[in-house]
Amino acid sequence: MSSKTLFALTVLALFFLSSVSAHGHMFDPKIRIAPGDENNGLTITRGPTKVSPCAGLPAGPVQSTFNAGQSINIQWEIGAAHKGQCFVELSTDGEQTFTVLQQLPNCADAVGTDFQAPVQLPNINCDKCVLRWRWEAALTGELYLNCADISITGAKKARKTRRSSKRRLSATQKLVAREIKNFFDEIDM
Repeated sequence: MSSKTLFALTVLALFFLSSVSAHGHMFDPKIRIAPGDENNGLTITRGPTKVSPCAGLPAGPVQSTFNAGQSINIQWEIGAAHKGQCFVELSTDGEQTFTVLQQLPNCADAVGTDFQAPVQLPNINCDKCVLRWRWEAALTGELYLNCADISITGAKKARKTRRSSKRRLSATQKLVAREIKNFFDEIDM
């Protein structure tokens, strides 16, 4: 084997190995995983995607239930520090729209498996919500998406205050009203 061929193979191997580790994903709460990917090192789940809203993975059964207004802990790992920022988002309308719950700047500046951040859930009830982790890798322009099928329960309903249909007048308003009435009574004489 020539030195040029050996060099080319080494470059290809290094490129392949670096692209394999260039991944990241949310792992708590439990996310959707492509069929067969758990036994394959999560190479699809941890990889970049161009398919929104949830990397092409369909909704599944609810995996986690949380209380309305609860602060939950999001955990993620980064296989290559491509920098950028992450977002934790919530959809309550079947993945049509997502609302940003938390922005995580510099979420991918280092390689590691134990990144976490608290995220405050809204005070809503939702039987079938989608919590999405979105990483926009600054150095590569790649997009990483992971979705967790969750439910949120126990939202307190806003109390409706009843106002009396009769308007209460202040002492000054009563005095003015009495004077106006007296004025018109004198005119009618």
